[in-house]
Amino acid sequence: MTTKKSSKKNNRVLVLRTCKKDGTAYNKFKWPTEVGAVVTAPDFEPTKECGHGLHGLLWGAGDSLLVDHSADAIGMVVSVNANEIIELDGKVKFPSCRIEFVGTLVEAANYIHQKTGRVVHLAMVSDERKAVTGEYGKATALS
Repeated sequence: MTTKKSSKKNNRVLVLRTCKKDGTAYNKFKWPTEVGAVVTAPDFEPTKECGHGLHGLLWGAGDSLLVDHSADAIGMVVSVNANEIIELDGKVKFPSCRIEFVGTLVEAANYIHQKTGRVVHLAMVSDERKAVTGEYGKATALS
């Protein structure tokens, strides 16, 4: 029997997040919008509390009300060292990441699906009664 060592890349997870079209997010933190950019939280604290870190939805799963569903928002998929993920209520936080994809929210959800086979459900009812979901996803919008 042979044992395959886990590569460094296999120890990484994908996190979905959004920011405004100018790259700003919560607390006016400015995200670069270039694939390959490495982002580090300047105030990271390894506590199980919101704040003091970078945030998103692990594998695109979590509280979809925490992502920006506006038409001009940037959808982003970042890769994070799995050992650095801190689970919070409906989201995760982490000290640093590498940007893997930049596009719309739906394109980002589809990117996760294409890379992992996971279906990302991003249902949210807006004022226009729209629901957004990733490829092959299902959403129900109630008025």
